[in-house]
Amino acid sequence: MSNLPDYYNILEIHPTSTQSEIKDAYKKQALLHHPDRLKDSVSSEERAEATRKFQVIADAYYILGDPARRKTYDQSRKRHTPAMDESSPHVDAQGVFGDVFEELLKPEVERPGHLWRILGTGAGAVLGFIIGNVGGAAVVRCIRMGYGD
Repeated sequence: MSNLPDYYNILEIHPTSTQSEIKDAYKKQALLHHPDRLKDSVSSEERAEATRKFQVIADAYYILGDPARRKTYDQSRKRHTPAMDESSPHVDAQGVFGDVFEELLKPEVERPGHLWRILGTGAGAVLGFIIGNVGGAAVVRCIRMGYGD
């Protein structure tokens, strides 16, 4: 079972927040934690930490800022244990993104598009024609070779 980051907590919003509230929260957090806003005198470790924090905030907005991704994320949250916070040093990327991508790609696999149906039908017809005519081709070859007399 994988743990998902609590993107609502990262942006400091409630799970029932509107898209407008999510956008405003992202702007606020991005301004507070953007690495370019640091003084030149900060250490490279502090700059790296600010960059990591900003990336987590950007990830949260990427997921919550799009209604379809947010819906998938919310469904994943319901299926998993309580999420770890953004300060956890070990994030299970395979678990986080594997579940999200599985949900996103599931409709494409279960219901292929119109073009794939046409291509699949055509490929099946060609293979069926080839296989169905193997016997006929063998009979014609036998007749031409004189085995039929």
